[in-house]
Amino acid sequence: MVALGHIGEVAAGGSGRTAQLWIFVLIFFAIWFLTIAPARKRQKQQRLLLDQLRKGDEVLLACGIFGKIVQLDGPRLTLEIASGVRIEVLREGVRRKLAAGEKTSKASRAERVERVEFLTGGEGADGESVQKIVVERPRRGRPRKIKK
Repeated sequence: MVALGHIGEVAAGGSGRTAQLWIFVLIFFAIWFLTIAPARKRQKQQRLLLDQLRKGDEVLLACGIFGKIVQLDGPRLTLEIASGVRIEVLREGVRRKLAAGEKTSKASRAERVERVEFLTGGEGADGESVQKIVVERPRRGRPRKIKK
């Protein structure tokens, strides 16, 4: 009788461990399908995008700069961001390629940007002049009216 009771305990303990193992396997696959697999898919799409860049493509950089590719040189790109203004960036800095005509217009840009003016220097008796610096920065939150 003692031997049979011992066999029953071993069998019960073994099935409990099997159930625990299945729970860990299920948790691993849940983590895989919810986090790792989508991240790998995005990395693959980004790598494909970077490999397909050509001269003349309009792109958006991760920092928010729009530009047109004028030169490809290995891991570096030369972008024209304004007429006659060129910058050199790494290929990995490209967030996405823009479709034809997708670049934002100046009107929509003006809605998203606010102008901030700073005065530097001072007007003293010695004739120091005041310099005005104008900075454009992205609006945060709801658009605000700027008092003139």
